[in-house]
Amino acid sequence: MKKNLSLLLVSIFLSSCEFKGSFREKIEAWVKAPASDAGAVGQSNSQATPPPSASEVPLASPAGGAPALSRAEQAKRNSEILGEIHRVVFVEEATDASSFGNMVDSMNQGASLEGVYNGYVHSSAYKEKEKKSPVITPDGLKVFVEELVELEVELEAPTEFDLVEGELLPNRMKAPERPKQLDFDRAPSPSPGVGQENLKKALTEKYLGVFVGQSVFALKRILGDEALMVAANKRAAASQFASWYAKWVVRIHSRKIDFGLELRNRADEGFHFAWALKQDSDVVQWEILNRVHRILNPYHISRKHE
Repeated sequence: MKKNLSLLLVSIFLSSCEFKGSFREKIEAWVKAPASDAGAVGQSNSQATPPPSASEVPLASPAGGAPALSRAEQAKRNSEILGEIHRVVFVEEATDASSFGNMVDSMNQGASLEGVYNGYVHSSAYKEKEKKSPVITPDGLKVFVEELVELEVELEAPTEFDLVEGELLPNRMKAPERPKQLDFDRAPSPSPGVGQENLKKALTEKYLGVFVGQSVFALKRILGDEALMVAANKRAAASQFASWYAKWVVRIHSRKIDFGLELRNRADEGFHFAWALKQDSDVVQWEILNRVHRILNPYHISRKHE
């Protein structure tokens, strides 16, 4: 019965998989940020942000006394969430109903969004994308490095990126047939006398050289992996995690990218803090990953049409 329900919902979803009104209405929050909390962080005035309507709130999970979803509602919600994950990660619609249905079944049985995401970006299909997609443009590389540096300075020690075999070649035509795999070795911690700005400058210069010639899909995966590492280090303290997330979201807003929902595009630190504080960390992590991928996706689309 559960399998049939999933396949039915998948068929309906894949037959009309553009997120128009239904995405904003059906993938809705089951909790609302109270006005007293929404204005608590990052507000320059004393007036609290009014609570948004349910259809405006970003993706959320049932929590905080919110109504539980029925099995059918949960399966439909999972289909819609998975559709967004697939679209944002692969920059294309899901078309394989069988594979999509299996993933929905996994989510119905409790698979985390992080697990689903990792299953996608570390799959053979994604590696093919990395191998065949165009090299990122200089402007795209600059954006990637800026975002990577912002994540790396949040870690105890920035990540060293080295190819497991051979050099990191700037010309992909000379790259080995085997897909490039990056070895994430931890670098020594910087000395206390090195300020954060100096560290950012040093990392920027280094990463601009290390990642030149890489594909958009490879850089999307790397940025996502590092974002998850930062989240893993911060999520134990819910308030600190929510505070970092809210500041990060507002900074990302300056990129002027459409992140898929109206309130995702809202430069309101207080709102994002209050929202994240009430969510499961798995949901917040997808909101981070969604933004990470959407920031770089335009550089794939632009090269694809050259």
